[in-house]
Amino acid sequence: MQWYDTLHNLIQHHLDTAIDATHARLIPDPVDTLVDNHDAHALSTPPTVDALTHCARLLSTRCPACFGGAVFGWSFDEGADIYVALDVTFSQRHSMHAGGSPHSYEPEFFIPKAQVDDCGQRIIAAHKKPPRPSCTPKVPAHIVDECEKSYEAVDKKKVKTSANQFNDTGVMALICCHDIPIFLANVDTPGEQQKYAITLLEHLFTFLPPNATIAALYDIGCVVDHSLELVSTPIPHYNILPVDIHQRLIFAISAMHAYGHQWAYQIIYNPHLRKGLRLTDGEGIKRLWLRLCKLISITCSSVVSTCKFQLHHASHDCSRAHRAHKDLYDCMETVCALEEA
Repeated sequence: MQWYDTLHNLIQHHLDTAIDATHARLIPDPVDTLVDNHDAHALSTPPTVDALTHCARLLSTRCPACFGGAVFGWSFDEGADIYVALDVTFSQRHSMHAGGSPHSYEPEFFIPKAQVDDCGQRIIAAHKKPPRPSCTPKVPAHIVDECEKSYEAVDKKKVKTSANQFNDTGVMALICCHDIPIFLANVDTPGEQQKYAITLLEHLFTFLPPNATIAALYDIGCVVDHSLELVSTPIPHYNILPVDIHQRLIFAISAMHAYGHQWAYQIIYNPHLRKGLRLTDGEGIKRLWLRLCKLISITCSSVVSTCKFQLHHASHDCSRAHRAHKDLYDCMETVCALEEA
């Protein structure tokens, strides 16, 4: 099955390359698709002529409803262009005794480990520097400390999966507001760390137009936002995220997790209290874990390539485009059967 999938991916890659080349010749002028946005969160410099004016086809094939638009640049008061949610499951882990296998292909849903580790190094380097003098925290420092002590996901020392038994201790997912997985990242630390969420968001921005805005819902989004605010400077070398990305990103806490945080955080980060987020709750990622739970016993004891292979296919089956194609095929089969009867 895996050799067939490798061959299928190779053919699909050539097909996508041809479609992308044709699509590039049909893209309208960038000026027609940009929104004049004077909000403080908007990108301060105009995009280059050859910049993306639409979301990359990789995203639009996963969820055309979220990434198939042509107009971007909504301010956060009006609602961001794209809503995503992030979360980690420590059930999808991989035993270090399962062994390895020859590398056949890199599943497109997974972020490379080197990219995640590079983000982790940037976070460590940024946290060693003193806070930005001009930074005015959204909440007092003692509230942040209380939240970090009380909320389990924020505790870097909290061991949720034994590193002595598992080399991959979990999986973090980034999904759109229709519960479709966009990107995944293997978690290889005993606890949940900020580098996974930041890497996924940074990677997503590389496929978006240069004025697209994102609202990210994460159960510890308040703490990640606080970290980014403290170290954000005009000097790119000292930032965890590039300034142009940080300006186009806001955080909120997943609706049901918001009640576990300090009241000061709830007022600012509860999606139902934050202007522009409306009824977005960010809890759809739990439904993704429910759909993938049938793979837990399989992926835990499989070799690494098979583990990623299974999760990749399960994630692909969740995509809106794939489901629409499958539903159309099933409908045509039903119609043909009725006509023959």
